[in-house]
Amino acid sequence: MPVPLHLSTVLSRSASSLQSHITRLAKKYGNQNHILLFALSSNVTESPDLAALVGALSDFNSEHGHSIGCISKPVEGLKNRGGSHYLSCSFGVFDSSNSVVFRSTLPGRSQPQVGRWHSFRKKDDDKPSMEDSYGKDGVSWSDVWDRSSRQEPLPEALSELDPDEIETIIHFTDLAPEGLSNSLRAFKRSTKLGLMATSTPFITGRPVTLFQNRCIYESGAVGIALKRSIKDSQTRSHVEFLGVQPFAEPLTPSCEGNMINTLNDSNPANLLLQSMKQTGLDLQARESPKDFDQFSLGVLAPNGRISRIYRITAGDPSRGSLSLDSDRAPDVGTVIQFLHHPQTQLPIPERYLSSTSSQMLAFLTTPPDQISDLSESSKSGDDIILDGTFLAASENGFLLSRAPAGVHGENEIIGEIEDTWKCSSSGGLGVVEWEN
Repeated sequence: MPVPLHLSTVLSRSASSLQSHITRLAKKYGNQNHILLFALSSNVTESPDLAALVGALSDFNSEHGHSIGCISKPVEGLKNRGGSHYLSCSFGVFDSSNSVVFRSTLPGRSQPQVGRWHSFRKKDDDKPSMEDSYGKDGVSWSDVWDRSSRQEPLPEALSELDPDEIETIIHFTDLAPEGLSNSLRAFKRSTKLGLMATSTPFITGRPVTLFQNRCIYESGAVGIALKRSIKDSQTRSHVEFLGVQPFAEPLTPSCEGNMINTLNDSNPANLLLQSMKQTGLDLQARESPKDFDQFSLGVLAPNGRISRIYRITAGDPSRGSLSLDSDRAPDVGTVIQFLHHPQTQLPIPERYLSSTSSQMLAFLTTPPDQISDLSESSKSGDDIILDGTFLAASENGFLLSRAPAGVHGENEIIGEIEDTWKCSSSGGLGVVEWEN
């Protein structure tokens, strides 16, 4: 499999120090026809500093090669001696001989416009959403659910590739990734991992901020497809759920769209409330759990482990249903369990903070209300370099579709082909790992 030439995450005390790291890395890998993948943290609040860092990253491969990246969140749980978040930038360098850069403008679902960013948008930059394509007479949601599962055309750079030759697809996307996710279903043997870039309306004037070479985008996606170099090789991928606490007994849901209508033939919202009370969770004198960011549903694999989670976005005990932050709720017959996300710092495992024998690229979902600290990082303390680890975070979550358990021969796929799912619950960690 194509092992990255370099992966690292730099946690820096200042923008100037972070820029020095970029300069040193560029001297080693820049303008050699490589591909740079990067994620720059959003707490670089001084405009001149942000412009200088973006300029250095854009110029990394100004003559030969490509650069793609996004603005991400600071990693929750990693703070300097002054108690504020480090400025951070994650770097990945890949050989362009077995990697393909792509840009996608495939439409997804429209998102609410917040803040002041809309005044910066140009009419020509708008892309049609799935809702737009249904016209002004309204949206047939049953048609939307059906359409969401249809195959979309591939981005141009991917359209001529043999899907069987692609091992892994890494990408950064806006908040409407449905079109691209459906398109990438053509790569049945590939692991697909995407970070939904952090919201930046008050930082750059864009809903999200994506980079490709010297171009800046506020919508769509940028990414890299990695070819497999050994026919039967397979990139290892897995998920972790940091700080998540299961409660209540496993249940079987009945679902429609992204709604849970019943759990074990009972009222889902009432079951959630009852389970919270029985396990001693503090409701703070509430009659209903209004802060649904603290709760989610976990899908249990046959071995009893949590294989994916869906954030609960709304619920009403009188009506019973629970709404999930997902295109679709869990499949019929799935066993699920309620999960609680305590409002505490995320415990980043030590293996992601120290050098290992493997190289890891990891996307972390962070709590939106805990990492919105936009203060400049303290100038005191030493920089930290995580060699062999690309660690990037976003409050908007990540997207994952793991390759089948076994891929053998020319056409034989063994194991379930996983549809792309979104993890917007805090503590979710999607990982792709390469052995050195």
